Amino acid sequence: MLYIFYKDKLNLRQNKPFIDFFSKSQDGIRIVSKLDQIKVNYSEVNYIFVGTMEFFEVFLKYFFRRNVKIIYRSRGVAPEESFYRNKSWFRYIILSLIELFVITLSKHIIVVSNNHKNHYLKKYKIKEQKVSVIHNYLTKDSYNLKTSNSDKMEIVYVGGLSKWQRIDDIKELFKKLNQINKDISFLICTNKSNIEAAKDVFNEVGNINFESYEDYDELIKRISKCTAGVILRDSNTVNECSSPFKVIDYVSAQLPIIMTDNIGDYTKTLNNKNFTFYLGDTFLDEKKLVKLEDFIKKCYENKNEIKQEMSKYSCKELNAEQEIGQVMSILRRL
Repeated sequence: MLYIFYKDKLNLRQNKPFIDFFSKSQDGIRIVSKLDQIKVNYSEVNYIFVGTMEFFEVFLKYFFRRNVKIIYRSRGVAPEESFYRNKSWFRYIILSLIELFVITLSKHIIVVSNNHKNHYLKKYKIKEQKVSVIHNYLTKDSYNLKTSNSDKMEIVYVGGLSKWQRIDDIKELFKKLNQINKDISFLICTNKSNIEAAKDVFNEVGNINFESYEDYDELIKRISKCTAGVILRDSNTVNECSSPFKVIDYVSAQLPIIMTDNIGDYTKTLNNKNFTFYLGDTFLDEKKLVKLEDFIKKCYENKNEIKQEMSKYSCKELNAEQEIGQVMSILRRL
């Protein structure tokens, strides 16, 4: 039996590849948010996937029990994320010590990118075979062709308004594009609670709309009608170790991507593809903007040909079932 234990708000998108995989296998799976929901049968092997905060409860109850294997499922580099937000060395050291404790006492570790794995190997000097990678994923529906008959060039940003998402740079990029080509329109898709704040942030950008979608399929259906999606990231450990769902959203919608470097393993995975445009550090440079405008025009003119190409695009880093299958083979040998 496999338990996925998270006390905070369960993220179904993060758990879906596990559910999909085990629904086809003979192994059972339960997603729980409370420790007492875990009902261990000691006559069979039980795997309990936990985050950092859940680890200690599970450790105290099950660490010395037979047939219980505690698997640390890390969703990011928490000490570095804290330092990026707060610039506190004290917090960074404390969180690093907690993370080291969890990593050392877990039976196995699952991370979201190869960069994330290499970060742990270097920082904590652990053995490579103790760490496996399961990237964020494409669903099977992602490969269904999503044709578009949209008659406008529309650039979309999907996500929140946090500083680390470089929202001010996205605003400046939209302003520049708006100045050089009035035919380009813009769309912000964010949580309903962020809509008013988003309107304030982008109040100097013309030809822009703001929308919110609670249903994921509806979001993908809407943005698939756009011309391209945007994702910007700074150069730091947090972003280099990440596996952003935003990239998955855009690829699932068969939407060309305007992106910077430093986006986890996807920087390498999506390199030199016809449907990606790398901005670089000087993305507000006039020459770069001219090239970007040309890319947007080509994406609009050839939108369904590009969607056809993206519907056939696949790679190991986007195949969760393949990666989960490999991980479970490792776990069964522990």
